[in-house]
Parts: sequence; structure tokens; C-alpha cells
Amino acid sequence: MPYTINLKVFEHFRSFYTHHGEVLSRYSKIRIIVETRAGGRDVTAEISENVKRCFSSTNGFFEVKISGSPVEAGNLASGAVAEDYSAVIVCGGDESVRRAAEKLLGTGTVLGIVPLGEDNIIAASFGIPMEISKAFDLIVGGKGFVEIDVGLIAGKYFFLSAGMGFDTYLSKDFGKETESNREQKVVPYVSKVSRAFKKYTAVPTVIREEGEASHILPFFIRFANFSRYGAGKPMAAGALPGDGLLDVCMAPLFDVRDAAKELVKAVNGEEDTLPGFRCSKSAGPLRIERRETTPLHADGEVFDGPPNFEVKLLPNALKVWLGN
Repeated sequence: MPYTINLKVFEHFRSFYTHHGEVLSRYSKIRIIVETRAGGRDVTAEISENVKRCFSSTNGFFEVKISGSPVEAGNLASGAVAEDYSAVIVCGGDESVRRAAEKLLGTGTVLGIVPLGEDNIIAASFGIPMEISKAFDLIVGGKGFVEIDVGLIAGKYFFLSAGMGFDTYLSKDFGKETESNREQKVVPYVSKVSRAFKKYTAVPTVIREEGEASHILPFFIRFANFSRYGAGKPMAAGALPGDGLLDVCMAPLFDVRDAAKELVKAVNGEEDTLPGFRCSKSAGPLRIERRETTPLHADGEVFDGPPNFEVKLLPNALKVWLGN
């Protein structure tokens, strides 16, 4: 009987095959989670063809599960862990990848990513190709998984970076303005940055680690696990995702009279040239103390963090197929 799979109508599909490869032979049970609504386009046929191409000769047990939301993707990943699956491959956007990855932390289940979303920042940071076929090729023909560190800020996980300061304030403010101007074009970015800076209020912050304290009135504070955010913007030149350390980078607030010059640096990704910029490595935990609540972010997800909180690192917490 010919191998076929229709992701639109199949709630799940199971089959057994003989295997001739080396990498996938190490993974006896694989769950493929497909977010069919990701990216605003129907990729059902393309996903189906690549599943057929890559797994039609795979020895072991695998299944495809359809996910209608990031929460459901997380639940499907959690179920895979409970049922001792060797790997979970998420075909979807950042939010589904994030929710699924959180369920795999500290387990033996490996994460694979096939990016389908509009931004795909996590996949790009991991070096995973944006083309569906190439992402599948990486999983099938790659050298296997690596273990990466995962951060925790005020109780929220992050894989790439977390932090606070002007860029976080800008993200929150930008989101609100975009929502209110849904039917209009967003104002030019540089103009918006300048206007936002005039409204930004830095809160005195203390960072404590092993009894030592650093005081700063921050333009930004960043806890980086990867050197770049997505495919482009640099975050911390020396950050490595598996070294058991976070790169803690910060720059103090500069004089408003220097705003035009310094904001251009920030927009152009030249933050390491800002006055007072410094970067160091930390195994954590870090204790952050402030006088009031300000926005925090975890992998770009902005939330109101408490005045005092911890930043921790979970070494080698996630097994994932990485690209180049």
C-alpha cells in the first residue's frame, strides 16, 4: 500500500518502517507536531511530502499530531515525554516552539524545529534553515542533538535572551501603538525610538551575585544565551548556548543631550559602543533588586516583572537539533 498522509484530516498517523540511516536510528519514537495555521499560509501538502520523503524508510515508531494553538503544542509535547518519546519535532512558529520546548526541559526527549511562523526568531537563532525541506534534511541527515542551557527570569523560561530597560519598554510601547493603528502604517522606526526615549524612565537597579553588588541606572540590562537574536541583531558577541554561563550585558542611561547619537548606535546594533557598556559572564543565580515594577522580557515576550526577582541558568537543560 502506498504511503500517504493528509495532515488536514488525520488526527494522527502511526506506522513502522525499516531504517538505513544513522542519526534517526537513535530515536525509536518520534512525535511530529504540526501547527497548520502558522505563517498565514497552507503548507499541508509541503509538510506531508517532506514527512513522506524523510520517514518512509525510518525504523521505529512515529506519528503526526495536528496542533491548533501553542498551548496545544505544549500539551502534545508534554504527552510525548510522558509516553517516552525519543524526539518531538515542532512544525510551527516561535510560540509553539517555545511552549513545546518548555515541556521538554530536563528530559531525554530531543527537540526538532521546522519553522512555519512569520518571524521564526528561535529557529533563526538556532541556525535552522527557513525552508521546510532543508529543516527536515537537518534533522534526518544531521549529526544529532546538542544540549543547550536555558534561562529563567522571574519565573519565565528563555532560550535566547531576557532583560529589561529601554528596548523592553520600546517593545511594549510599540505593540500598543501598532494595535491602535491597525489600519494605518506604523510611524517611522527612528522617529518612534526618539519619542519613546523621551518617555522612558530608568529605575535604579542592583544586581547581586555571590555577595557582590552592581548598581546601575540602566539604559538596558540583558542576559544573553545566544550571540545573536534571530538571524541578524547581535546581542552578546561571546555568548554560547552550552557553556553553562549567561552573558550579562548592560549600559547605563546616557544624557538626554547625547540621545540622537547614542540612539543611532542602539538602532544599528552597535550597543557595545554605548558609553559605560560592559559585559561579563555569570553562572548565576543573580538577584535583581529595584524600587518598582517595570517591564521585563523573555525571548521578546514582554511582561510586568516584580521589583525583586532572580535570574537563573539551567545548564544543558534542553536537547535540540541545531543548525550551523
